This record gives sequence, C-alpha cells and structure tokens, in this order.
Amino acid sequence: MNIKRIYKDLPIKNKMLLVFYIQIFITVIFIGGLFYNKIDRVMEEHAIDLSQDTLKIIETRTSDFTDNVEAISQDLLYDQEIYDVLLDDRSDKYLYYYSVSNLKNILRKRTLAFDMIQSITIVTRGREFLSYDTNGGRHNIEALIPYDYILPLARKADGDVLWFIDEVGDEKNVFLARIINDRDTYSEIGLMAILINTEELRSTYHELSSDILKNIAIISKDNNIIFNSNIESNSWLNNSDFNYNDNSGFIRDDDNNLIISYLKLEISDWYIVTGFYHDELTRDFSSLQRWMITIFIPAILLLSMLTIMLSMDIVTPMNQIVSRMESFKKGKRAEKPNLNRGDELGFLADNFEEMIDKVDYYMNNVLKEQILRKEVQIKALQSQINPHFLFNTLESINWRAQLIDAPDISEMVTALSSIIEVNISKDIKLIPLREDLEYVKNYLVIMSRRYEERLKIKWEINEDVLNINVPQLLLQPIVENSIKHGVGKTIKIGYILIKAYRDKDNVFIEVIDNGAGQPLDKVKALNEKFSKTTSTREYTMENEDCGIGLDNVNQRIKLLFGEKYYIRLESKENHYTRVIIKLPIE
Repeated sequence: MNIKRIYKDLPIKNKMLLVFYIQIFITVIFIGGLFYNKIDRVMEEHAIDLSQDTLKIIETRTSDFTDNVEAISQDLLYDQEIYDVLLDDRSDKYLYYYSVSNLKNILRKRTLAFDMIQSITIVTRGREFLSYDTNGGRHNIEALIPYDYILPLARKADGDVLWFIDEVGDEKNVFLARIINDRDTYSEIGLMAILINTEELRSTYHELSSDILKNIAIISKDNNIIFNSNIESNSWLNNSDFNYNDNSGFIRDDDNNLIISYLKLEISDWYIVTGFYHDELTRDFSSLQRWMITIFIPAILLLSMLTIMLSMDIVTPMNQIVSRMESFKKGKRAEKPNLNRGDELGFLADNFEEMIDKVDYYMNNVLKEQILRKEVQIKALQSQINPHFLFNTLESINWRAQLIDAPDISEMVTALSSIIEVNISKDIKLIPLREDLEYVKNYLVIMSRRYEERLKIKWEINEDVLNINVPQLLLQPIVENSIKHGVGKTIKIGYILIKAYRDKDNVFIEVIDNGAGQPLDKVKALNEKFSKTTSTREYTMENEDCGIGLDNVNQRIKLLFGEKYYIRLESKENHYTRVIIKLPIE
C-alpha cells in the first residue's frame, strides 16, 4: 500500500481533517508529555537556582558574622592589657592582679557589646583561664573548651584564626581560637578562645526558610549536623549520602525523591545545605493537568466542526479556479468566476485572469526579444576587438624594431605588452609568486632603459616561496614606488633589493631602496593608515606622494587574506626605504 500516493489523491477537505487530528494527537500525547517534562525540569532548575541564591545569601551573612568575630579577636590583640598579664613575671602580685582585673574588664566590655559572642577567654602559658561569660545558666567557656585539642591546631594556624566545632551530647559549641605571640619576639605567650552564640549564628539563615526550602542546615564535611533550621526533623539529611566534589552544586536522592543543594563556606570545611522534595514542585501543575484533560474532549469536537467549515470555505473557490485553468489549457475562454474575495484565493483568481490576458502579448513579443538578444551578443563580440587591436599594434612595433635592428625598443615593447596584458585583465585572482616576479622584471626592463646605469637591481628570492599564491600585480606598484619616490629623487646610483623568504607559517617579501627616504612622521602616519581594518577605515584617494600605491596593495592583502596580514614601512630620510609585506603560506 502506497500511503504517500493515497495521501496525494485525497481531497483537500479530507487532508485538512487528517492533518488536524494528527496535530491534536501530537499536541496532546507527544508535545503534552514533553511540555510536562520541560515544566518539571524548569521548575526543578528554578528551585535549584533559588536554593543556590539562598545559600549564597546565607554564605554572605555567615561570612559577615565570622569576619566580625575575627575582627573582634584581632582588636583584642591590640589591647596592651593582654600582654601585661601574659608577660607578667608575677614578682609584684598587686600589680599582676591589677592587670588581670583590667583584662577581665576589657573581656566583659567586648562580650557584652556583641550579641554574637557568648564568652571570651585568655589562657596563659601556665593554663590559667581569664574569662568572661554571658552564659545565662549554661556551662562557662572554661568548662566547655577542649583546650588540649585546640592548642596544637591553633599552633598549626601560625597566628591565623582557627574555627572549631566541639560536640557535647546534643549540643555543639563553636569556638574561634588563635595563638597570642609576643609582639617583640613573636614567641607564643598564650591562647585566645571565643565561644560563639549559636542562636545568633542560626538567626542568620533561619528567616530564609520558605514553603519549598523548609530545611536549611550547616554541616561538616563528614556529614555532622552543626545547625539545622528544622529542629524537629533531621531525616532529610540522615537519609542522604553526601559526596562533595565541588565548592557548590546539588545532589539527587532519587530514593527519597529529594534534591540537596550545597555551598562550601570559606572559613572551614563547613557546608551550607538545603533540601526540597520534588513532589512539592509539581503539586500545582498536576491539578492543572487534570483540569486540561477535563476540557479536552469538548474542545476536540468544537475544533473539528470549525475545521470542516474552514476546509469547505477554501475548497469551493479552489475548485472554481481549477475549472477555469482546465478550460484555458484546452484553449477555451470559460466564464470568469466571481469569487468576490479579498484573501489569497481572491488574489490568486484575479492574478490568474491577468496572466491570461498577458500571455498572448508575451507570446507575440518573443521573436522581438530574441532579435534584441542577438544584437547584444554582437556588440559584446565587437567590444573584444579593441584590446586585440592594441596587442596587434604593439606586435607590429616589435616586428619593425627587430627589422631596423633596435633590440632595446623590441625589448621594451615586449615588456610593455606583458604589463598591459596583466593590467587589462578584469579578474581579481591569485597567481604564483614566480609569475608576479616576471611582471616586475618586465617593468624593470623598461625602467632600466630610462635610468640606465643609475638603477641597479638585486634579487634574493628563496626557492621554497616561488609557488605561494599572491594577489596579481602585488610587487609592481611597490617597485614603481621605490623607483619614483626613492631612486628617482636622488642623483646617486640607486640600488633596489627584492627579497622573499619564509618564516614559519608566513612569507615575507621586502623591497629596499637607497633613495631619498621618508620623514619619520610620514612613515608613522602611513603605517597607522595601513594598520586600520578594512571594515573601519575610510577609502579615500588622497594626494600622497607614496601612499596610494602601497595602500592599494595593503587593502587587497587584507581583503584576500585577513587583517593580520599587512604592509609595513620603514624609512630613514636621505638613507633608505624598506617595504615589508606579510603573507600566509596557505
């Protein structure tokens, strides 16, 4: 069964109904499924983005919190009273107790001034604790601090702060510790420890909980929970196996339909984590899906009726137009259908009638058009005579010069003929460097007759660059420029050196003369002009002594090979001028 053939033979009305039902099927079954999955992914991505943004806010607040505590500890190191106590040899007991009293007064002021601090202690080398607590009935810092464990860790920090978590039953104590060194000898003289008010730290993120992000916590790298916004339940963390490979990201717990998003804090190996259940994201969308299915069947019936009416409105006038075409095909002029429509079908019918009226006119003028085309071809052939006549004339002069034994004239005419042949070519093409050098040699034949012994040419051309492609007439304008504006403006013997060599993936061609040279400001201006990109520069025909020919070559190089290839000019007035061309190997 040829389904394609059956479809083509169906009436347009049936095709429109078939297409309509296929579209409905694809929309509901295929696109609907994709749409649901897309919505699911988009909502999940937005929830992950929201969680990451929330974690960044918490990270910022936590960093501000810890920075403030670190700043307080740093300020304490500037208090002389600390060093008076720690460095006191206790020879004068009255003076020592006076210093201790002053120190405790400072610790009291600092502790009471900041809600984030529960207590501060200074531990001497003799393990004497000088502290102030706002414990409110809780254990004081001297009973809580694991001094023997913190001290070696603080020493490893080498004067920097150490953040430490100590778990005592269900409670977790957060400490900031740092070694106190003698400001003169930088030797260790004591330990400072600050006990953090965990409720104040928890408040930095507790208010950021939402309907979706109900659970926010700070955990250690080994999955120990430090703080949890949902005090009633830790199940969302206990059921997840965390593997932290990056500083931020998310982990899927497919078994529990849970997504955990995490962000590493800078102060230690702590991670801020938040979790949300996937079902909570799609709860509202599921009810929307049921509502869409409820209205789907009546909508299908209504749309089917509208499709039938639309197909009849299109098929009826199309049948009239087809009947008109069949009559015209048989050479009959049937009555014009009066569609009276302003849509595409009316436009098609009106233009078809206009086409019928014009067909006869066009057919009667075909012969005239063919005659005119022949005349154009003849004129095109005649336009080819002029260059052919010019070359024949030069050949006659060359033949005459040979008859009268004038080899100089013959050589110059031959060289001129080659140059003219290149210049009248209308093709913009690339040619091997060896061919472009031949054009230059033909030009130098003519110039050598003019300047005679005043012009000396030297060639240094490496064989491995002769076959690279270069723009046609690349070197002739540059050599002409060297003769006209270099050698031609001096009375001494002019030397021109033409070099070509390869350097890695580039070819460099240099034309050097010992002529009049150019002023430094003019060389700088020309190089700036040459360096401009072809898309930003203005193309002008300025009356510059040596810029127009070089600029023409430079523009062609950039247009053909790209902006990184160029012409560069070097010159010293009354000494020399060097033109350097950079081209690609490929």
